[in-house]
Amino acid sequence: MDEKESMLKKGKKSGRTRFLVLDDKEQTWFIVEADSIEGAADKAREDGREPHYVVEERLATRV
Repeated sequence: MDEKESMLKKGKKSGRTRFLVLDDKEQTWFIVEADSIEGAADKAREDGREPHYVVEERLATRV
């Protein structure tokens, strides 16, 4: 059993990070799970969005 399988079996997340992404076209925020900021932007583009800002969720403040 590799490390990823072990983490999933224990109920832990896979190590991917959640990012908040601003879609410049729609002017809306959405959440993307990726391994890096670049990965989050790439995933947003693949979904037909135009990422303008990408912020790691843990750095954002909920109000």
